[in-house]
Amino acid sequence: MRRVCLFLMVLSLFSAKAQTSETNARLKQALKKFPQADSNQDGVLTLKEAMAFKNKSNKNKSSKAKAPKLSKDLYSRQMMNIKYGTHERNLIDLWVAKSDKPTPLMIFIHGGGFKGGDKSKGYRHIQEYLKNGISFASINYRYITENGIMACLNDSKRALQFLRYKASEFNLDKTKFALMGNSAGAGTSFWLAFTDDMANPQSEDPVERESTRVSAAIGFGAQCSYDFERWQEVMDIKGKGDPSGALLFYGVKRLDQLETKEGKALIDSLDMLDLLSKDDPPFYVHNSQPGGPVKITDKNHLYHHANHAKALKERALKVGVEHLCIAPQIGIIDSPNKDFMGFVVKQFKD
Repeated sequence: MRRVCLFLMVLSLFSAKAQTSETNARLKQALKKFPQADSNQDGVLTLKEAMAFKNKSNKNKSSKAKAPKLSKDLYSRQMMNIKYGTHERNLIDLWVAKSDKPTPLMIFIHGGGFKGGDKSKGYRHIQEYLKNGISFASINYRYITENGIMACLNDSKRALQFLRYKASEFNLDKTKFALMGNSAGAGTSFWLAFTDDMANPQSEDPVERESTRVSAAIGFGAQCSYDFERWQEVMDIKGKGDPSGALLFYGVKRLDQLETKEGKALIDSLDMLDLLSKDDPPFYVHNSQPGGPVKITDKNHLYHHANHAKALKERALKVGVEHLCIAPQIGIIDSPNKDFMGFVVKQFKD
């Protein structure tokens, strides 16, 4: 039960149960500002209703997001909202760098705590990649409120495999794909990069036969693991959490399911620290939050604590994986100029 007890410390911020506008000040304020979020109009806003309203708003935002204006000299094709799966959020925006030969590709995965966010967050990076002859894709994935963390991660996995499957059509070099993200997108990038190849050669779906291995992974505000017992190992966490958070995050109905063989296997498969091995690609991690003790209620500090980056660096040194780690508030600055683009270009050239 030790593992479950530690979950309860860490997971309160993922909880989608037992919180309403009658017990939670933020939900009370949200109800006043957005009364339409109270879907059953009973005068009480639940967290589930609030998250559904937010998800709907994010969907509308995604459909209205406009592609940035870029010089036509930088790209040969721009494709918006390419479907890569059956879910409504299985969408990719893609810019193909101008080139006579197949180009490397950077795939951006947005943050938002797996409960929000949108692929438009990646638009600010497009021009810099295209200038370096690197094509750029930004993806959406379903939120954790549907079927837990694995649904989110598997959507990103499929997006990677889909782009590799379409590489010839899109003039992409399928041997030179990399991943980049912030917060939840950073964690997803590292999970994909450090997990052994998830290609399924026997699948009837040709997309699933494609490799999930990449040339590099870039993470800003990353988490070191989604086995939350590891968080307690790398950070001094103050406070107690809510058991319903574990249910939401892992997509289970009862806490005791996490103590079964299957539950433990699920959690082990989400531990990026343990997954990281010497045959994994180089990675760049930048966490700007401080170190030190962290209150469980301080979401930004907890999720992006400097020690997440430190733990990834220590593991990389142990197993021998190339990396650059920037955690300035605890004195870790592997790259003084913080040049992640130079790091990416180097990996594609090697």
